[in-house]
Amino acid sequence: YRFLCLSYIYLEEPAKADQAMLGILNTDHFFVLNPTDPAEFQALYRTFRTEPVFNWGVKFGGNVNVAHLTTVYSMASGSAGKGKYLPGMSISGGAFIEKEFFPKAKENGFFNNTYLRADIYYMARSNKIQFERIWSNITEDEYAAALVETKLISTWVDFNIMARYRFNRKSLWDPYIGIAAGNSILLAAKMNLPKFEWQQPEADASGDILRSRSGSSYSGPAVDVKTSFNAFLQSASLVWGVNRKVGQLYFNVEARYQYVFTNPINDKNRTVSNLIEY
Repeated sequence: YRFLCLSYIYLEEPAKADQAMLGILNTDHFFVLNPTDPAEFQALYRTFRTEPVFNWGVKFGGNVNVAHLTTVYSMASGSAGKGKYLPGMSISGGAFIEKEFFPKAKENGFFNNTYLRADIYYMARSNKIQFERIWSNITEDEYAAALVETKLISTWVDFNIMARYRFNRKSLWDPYIGIAAGNSILLAAKMNLPKFEWQQPEADASGDILRSRSGSSYSGPAVDVKTSFNAFLQSASLVWGVNRKVGQLYFNVEARYQYVFTNPINDKNRTVSNLIEY
């Protein structure tokens, strides 16, 4: 197509040169000029729109959720200070659409490489929870140790608006940074109940410890704890990523740090009676 276009330019057949240039652009969506191309060829290329109206794509990945604790509530007085909230790994996936923010800005200038993106994601967020004791009126001699392990999983739909700056959009590797504001809508929240391990000393009539009984069990199915959460959250995100051209597509790797401003826990509905029954 390039040779055809050059031939029609020098044969002074502009209509056929236009068709050949369209053939180039339709065949290679990422075609860029070579500085050594003839001036007439470069001039004809610049008469065509060679940047997309919109970019769109889909994503899938993992995330790590870290709980920022403001106040710790215990299941009983004996468990005060015994709880741990550990990071949990989950999955996420979604789609995005974006448009160049300043399409008429000076070529290779700062604003020329800035894009506005809207994305929507399905996000699963989880935390592991451990308590070494859960009883309030049982002494250390009666129960030497007890461990409760469970996992809290919540699922959300995240909407984000992001400003994205591309450092070198015409290269094979296309790195970028971004900042985003977002809202999250709660879909569901469940607590997997739980792995329960215990150890109980046994004593003879004089009070001497003979041996210890121990065991472990799972106390039941997951319990719905959606009422303990606020349904809407606000957040901000910092984003770093890189696109890699492969054929007619971009493949993308992205790291995103998201900070949630709103407390996800609903103070008025913190206690879930079904959990207490277990």
